Amino acid sequence: MQSSTQLVSAGLMGVLLVATVAAVVSFRDWRHDATVPGGGSTTLGVRAYGAAGRALHSQLVWILGFLLLAFALGGAVVLFVAGGPMSADAGMTVALVAGCVLLVFLGVGTYRTVRFRGRSSAGAAAVTAWTLGTLALVAIVANLLLG
Repeated sequence: MQSSTQLVSAGLMGVLLVATVAAVVSFRDWRHDATVPGGGSTTLGVRAYGAAGRALHSQLVWILGFLLLAFALGGAVVLFVAGGPMSADAGMTVALVAGCVLLVFLGVGTYRTVRFRGRSSAGAAAVTAWTLGTLALVAIVANLLLG
């Protein structure tokens, strides 16, 4: 029974890996980019990348994202305080979302600070990875000692 579960798990992970590679390859034609006279590109990957770039620089997207996050966390806190069957799930949701926001803030803040101080992009990424890796190591050690 145990080996069949592992085989099914390995098979599903293989399918997921193949699907991910197929999606990445299909989104962008890596061999060439056919440009149109207006300066645009015909590949789906370039259009998606441009749309994502425009969305990241849009103030409306940032405001809507913040409001969505605030209402989701507020609703989860209300469910947690109210008690009932959804209380534990709401508490875990609040903790998970707050932890993810903190990690993203720490990672982006570290990267931007190192870049602002004149380091290269690779150096900033290395410092960010080192910082987040050290934080993960501290969390694992604390879990092993306290848990």
